[in-house]
Amino acid sequence: ESSTLSARQRRVKNRHSPEEWEHQKALIERLYLDEDKTVEETMRYLKDEKNFVAGERKFKMQLKDWGFDKNIKSSVMQLMLAKSTKR
Repeated sequence: ESSTLSARQRRVKNRHSPEEWEHQKALIERLYLDEDKTVEETMRYLKDEKNFVAGERKFKMQLKDWGFDKNIKSSVMQLMLAKSTKR
């Protein structure tokens, strides 16, 4: 039983190839960054509309690999703040 479970977990873990992720990249970028959807909303859309299911951890790792980050870096924020106080 436990060997069957681990085989199933391995299949889920490696469900999508890098090519399959690349095929969804533009859509993920549009939903997550352009339309400002949450990770959960983006994942739900991909599941419902594209039958593309991935775990949250893998999804977030892929976003990081692509540089799809919504947070403003500290150095950029300091620059923005400095410019705004000069005005």
